Amino acid sequence: MGSPEKPIDVELGNMDANVAISNGGEKVEEQQINDESAPLKTNDEKVEDQDEDVVRFTGLKKDELMEIANQPQWRRARWVLFVLFWVLWVGMLVAAIMLVYSAPKCKPTPKMQWYQDAVLYKADPKTFAGDYKGVTKNMKYIKDMKTTLVLTNVMGEDMMTPLNIAADFDKLVETAHTDGVKVVVEMKINSLPTSGAQFNASQQAVCASTIVGVCSMFQWAATASAGFIQSASAGRSDNFYKGTADMASVNYASNYSQTYLNSAIKAWLDRGVDGVLISDLSEVQDHTQVVQSAFDTVTSAATEERTYALFVEASGAKASMAMSEQFSVAGNTSVGVPNPVVVYRPLSGVDFKTATVEALRTNTTRGFSAYQNDATPVMVNQSLALTLLNLGLPGVPVMKAGEELGSVSSKFTWDAEKALNKPVEVEAEEGKFALDMVQNMVKKRVADTLSKQALRYDTRDVDTKFFFDKAASTSDDVVVYCRKWGKKPAVMVVSNIGASEQAVTVNYKACDAGLENANVLVSSSGSNEKLKTGATVAMKTFKTLPGFTTLVLIGA
Repeated sequence: MGSPEKPIDVELGNMDANVAISNGGEKVEEQQINDESAPLKTNDEKVEDQDEDVVRFTGLKKDELMEIANQPQWRRARWVLFVLFWVLWVGMLVAAIMLVYSAPKCKPTPKMQWYQDAVLYKADPKTFAGDYKGVTKNMKYIKDMKTTLVLTNVMGEDMMTPLNIAADFDKLVETAHTDGVKVVVEMKINSLPTSGAQFNASQQAVCASTIVGVCSMFQWAATASAGFIQSASAGRSDNFYKGTADMASVNYASNYSQTYLNSAIKAWLDRGVDGVLISDLSEVQDHTQVVQSAFDTVTSAATEERTYALFVEASGAKASMAMSEQFSVAGNTSVGVPNPVVVYRPLSGVDFKTATVEALRTNTTRGFSAYQNDATPVMVNQSLALTLLNLGLPGVPVMKAGEELGSVSSKFTWDAEKALNKPVEVEAEEGKFALDMVQNMVKKRVADTLSKQALRYDTRDVDTKFFFDKAASTSDDVVVYCRKWGKKPAVMVVSNIGASEQAVTVNYKACDAGLENANVLVSSSGSNEKLKTGATVAMKTFKTLPGFTTLVLIGA
């Protein structure tokens, strides 16, 4: 077959499946020619053709492997690898243990007496809620503030029993404990009513010839002198007693009087209260002995499950300082040591900073102290600024009922339809804001999950930093102090308790460099966006503080 123009060089029948065809001397592309008559190769034949020059690897059989495995060199290799594995594993375990052991550890939280880690809330049942039943009904309000309730004006004329209905008082204490609120009773021990049984027994004729027992409980004189009043009904010849027409001063120089006081304290503890606050010591002759005896009574009543508190409110700063020195704790810490807590009143001026707070941090006065604001502010922001300043101080803060609302003079009004579990005074915007800020601050001090360690702990050792920044302002109205505990974020309280704006320059670096851009933890200012709670204050440019403003700042 063919054509004269283009002869075929090779007969198609003799061609391989693939061949280069020459056409007129020109080579054309190889083409796959399918010839059904050509014999087909199997897959194995194709693979054999493709791999005939490749050397194949064939694995050893099991019996061959076992024979090699028992050779000495392989047995040694397996042992070496086995030992290396366990050496490396144990080494990593030991290294991990050493890393954990040598890593900086969290400081264990100090173990404190409950009354050293509290905020006191002083309330007169009559003005707070009408009576004991009213306080019981509105106990949730006190519970929500996380405070310890101090009941004032509840002592009957014999010093040992509650005023008015004792059963209602007992129910109040029971309800408080159910709600997790501790109860402290204030005992004004300076004098007793002239209408009481003790005074009547002391003025009987039989007492003219003896100075023991109840006859020595009060101060009597045969003649008139300053501070003494004649008793028209006295049967004794020395019928002038020290006191007023309604109250007679107790003579604590008498062992009978001290024993009587201790019995009264024990009677209150037996009623279920958690402690007592003894106050009104202005006429007590030997207050240190009286307080020591009272504290011995409180301590002896304690059990492994329950401890009791003794708070003491002396007649003045000098007497208070003497008691702090008396009960000072030796060593570098006073945390956890049972001790009376001495209440101090001043909250302003240079004396407050140096003569009180700083003086109480020396080696001779290492006891716990409490601070109470005795000011009578007329504006809500003024009251709130003072309250937050007090709540930030080391020690035990004391609030009087109403301070949390910005007013201590008003009588509470309760109306469940208007304000559930809150006094009606909260309906006012200023009162609601003040209560929110005070509750927030109290929780930062005492609530386990919300507290800030710098505000809560004051171990007075190398872990504690506290100082007043006295150079922050030339005005005595400005109070600035630093608190830091361990490696936790520091807190600075910056307060202007005066009405006028003051220039300030806060030495925040001396407290903690992390305060450079401080967060406002709590603020008495609700209208100033730059200073309200949650704002950030650049301390480098913080130069003025408005009047009646307290800021609680925390480091980043």
